[in-house]
Amino acid sequence: IGHTKSLAYEPWPLYDREKIIEEKVEVVLQVNGKVRSRLLVARGTSEKELEDLARQDPNIQRHTNGKRISRMIVVRNKLVNIVLANP
Repeated sequence: IGHTKSLAYEPWPLYDREKIIEEKVEVVLQVNGKVRSRLLVARGTSEKELEDLARQDPNIQRHTNGKRISRMIVVRNKLVNIVLANP
């Protein structure tokens, strides 16, 4: 085609790591380890706010209605697991 240099000797393209970070993340909501819902929230949402959003979710309310929550496990930007107490 008329080029004198091989493509094998060209440098890799550069990129900016800041531009590939997602601003919103999907957080999985679980009850006793089973996925019951998902939320799309801003990256870095606090654990307290994730707990509140999980409690307000209609599908989570359906599975926890009338039951005692013994523990809430929150992993920021990943999941909220609600552990129910045995009756």
